[in-house]
Amino acid sequence: MTQGLEHGDIDSLATLARSSRLSDKRDDFQRQLAAVVVYLEQLKVVDTDGVEEWVAPLPLATPLREDLAAAPIDRAAILAGAPVTQNDLVIVPRFVDG
Repeated sequence: MTQGLEHGDIDSLATLARSSRLSDKRDDFQRQLAAVVVYLEQLKVVDTDGVEEWVAPLPLATPLREDLAAAPIDRAAILAGAPVTQNDLVIVPRFVDG
């Protein structure tokens, strides 16, 4: 196996990711993941002495709201306000190529 990654490791990742496709392409994914691990190992030897730690210029706190149970949103009202619907779904324009 490549770089210590066994098929069982890939199968475990597929289970965690809830992906059946990962198991189907196990050998390809194993090879790609091994390349990432090799790259990370190379980064371990980079001399970072004298490199200052990056500090955000502004606080990076994520504001959180209280998690409160609420009444569900009325589906008919949402669909009535949408410009385009089909089969009780809101249709949105494609915004990512591919």
